[in-house]
Amino acid sequence: MYKQRSHCLVILLFIGGITASARSADTQQEQSTDQIESNPVRRITFRRLNLEKRFPKITPEDVKKIPESIRSLEGKYIAIQAPMYPTFKKSGIREFAIMEEGKPFGPGIHISTVMMVKMREGVTADYVGDKPITVVGKFKIRPKNDDCELYALYHLTEALVSPE
Repeated sequence: MYKQRSHCLVILLFIGGITASARSADTQQEQSTDQIESNPVRRITFRRLNLEKRFPKITPEDVKKIPESIRSLEGKYIAIQAPMYPTFKKSGIREFAIMEEGKPFGPGIHISTVMMVKMREGVTADYVGDKPITVVGKFKIRPKNDDCELYALYHLTEALVSPE
C-alpha cells in the first residue's frame, strides 16, 4: 500500500543520461527546477488535471475550454505518480495508461483522470499491480475519440518509469 510522505522524495533516473527528481504525491507545490535533458520537469498530480467538476462528460467542444493552468503544461516535461491500468503483459510494456489513485478501473471513468503513456524509444516498463509508479515524460493534450465519445485526453510521450 502506498504511504503518503511529507518529505521530498528524490528519484534519480540514469536511463539515457536523464536525471529528474520529484516530490511525493501529497505535496501541492510544483517542482520546476529538476531537469530531463536540460528541460525542466514539473511535478504534478491528477488533482490538478481533473476536470470532472467542470465538465461532467467532456465533449470535443469542451476540449477548447480546458483551463490555461493545464494548457500551459503542453509540450513540457512532467512527473506524475499514479497506478498503472492493468495490462495483459507483465514486462516489456511500451504503452499503457495511468489513472488517478482511488478511481475505479473500467467503463464510466472520467477521461481527465486517465493518462496514456508511450515509453521512450528502446525503454519498456513492468506492470507492478495497483502500486503507484512515477512516470516522467512530455505532456500532451491530444483528444482521441471513437464513433461515440472521447476516450483519451492526456498523453505522456518519451516517458520513463522511475525505479522506486
